[in-house]
Amino acid sequence: NIWFDSKSKAGEFTSGLYSYPTTYVVDKNGNIVGEPIVGAITSENQSEKLQKLIDQAIANSKN
Repeated sequence: NIWFDSKSKAGEFTSGLYSYPTTYVVDKNGNIVGEPIVGAITSENQSEKLQKLIDQAIANSKN
C-alpha cells in the first residue's frame, strides 16, 4: 500500500478509493486513461480491458 499526506494532491485523489487494488492507467502526460479497474485482475476480460487501456495510453502519448 502507498500512503500520502491527506493534504497533498495525491492524498486528496486517493481519499476516494475504497477498494484495493485499484488500477489506473496513466499516459506520459499524466492523464488518466479510461476508467479504473477495481479489484485484482484475475479474468481474461479484465486482462483484455487493461491491455486496451495501455494501448490507448501509448497512442495518446504519441500525439
